[in-house]
Amino acid sequence: MSPSGTFGWTDLESNTGSTITSYSDSPLRPNTVRHYRVSPLNATGAGAVSDVVNATTESDDIVTVPDAPTGLTATATGTTRISLSWIAPLADGGAEITGYRIEGSFDGISGWI
Repeated sequence: MSPSGTFGWTDLESNTGSTITSYSDSPLRPNTVRHYRVSPLNATGAGAVSDVVNATTESDDIVTVPDAPTGLTATATGTTRISLSWIAPLADGGAEITGYRIEGSFDGISGWI
């Protein structure tokens, strides 16, 4: 398997131990692209590699926003700096978290920027 189809190949199964000619790659996230190739094995070793094929998992209409981060702390680290840290949410809503929005307020009630 390779995300790009050109490099980064990873064995999903180094040896299926079976002559069954099908395989299911799961679990995967919605909209995941995967490229595949297959080689036959015998007592001598691996044979030639098949052509590369690819597929993209279907979109999941049930994707939602992630849960809130937990454990947010704010620590003064000098006269001109406050450092923040938090724990990533356990539930990502079905889509990988790609960043965080950080807002600040002078009173913690209004004027969030």
